[in-house]
Amino acid sequence: MAIILEVADLMVLLIFGTLKGVLKRGHYQEFVKTLKHSFIVCLLAVLYLFTVQKGVFFSRFILFLTIGIYFILTYILRELWKTHIKKGVNSGKRRKLLIVTSSTIVGKVIDNFEKNNYSRYDIVGVALLDKDLIGKQINNVSVVANNETVGMYACKEWVDEVLIVLPEKIAYPNTLIEQLTLAGITVHMNLAKVVNSPGKK
Repeated sequence: MAIILEVADLMVLLIFGTLKGVLKRGHYQEFVKTLKHSFIVCLLAVLYLFTVQKGVFFSRFILFLTIGIYFILTYILRELWKTHIKKGVNSGKRRKLLIVTSSTIVGKVIDNFEKNNYSRYDIVGVALLDKDLIGKQINNVSVVANNETVGMYACKEWVDEVLIVLPEKIAYPNTLIEQLTLAGITVHMNLAKVVNSPGKK
């Protein structure tokens, strides 16, 4: 029965995707998801006992107690692990990200990114394509490059990935994107503008 419970747990994780978006869920959403997960595992265990006709030999009290303990431990451990990840305890494994944007939306971009930084990036700086504000601080993030120096900065400094978020009126810097790609730097672009660019997936 212990093996069946483990298999059922793994099946529910894989088939129902109960860990999908786990870092984005609040306490209540996590509680509901964990409750559903535990309930499905319990149903699979009961179905197994019914199928092999061993239900009369297995204590129902023990089964429900096991599922109850499983639910409590799972919920507590998920919450603790999410807190651990969000604090960024493994700071040595964090990737360095450079944000390329414009002065009109830079504050909003940084705020949105920091609120939704589930991949645990460290922002090394911001590059503004429409103004030269190198050395200034915006939302506690340094402006490290402008339109002319961003390519050189990304190649010389420790930058793992680049996020390009630009308003509609500013076109994508295709030359810069090619330079970054050739340097082996992963380039992320905001979806709205990518959809409007011909030949892009």
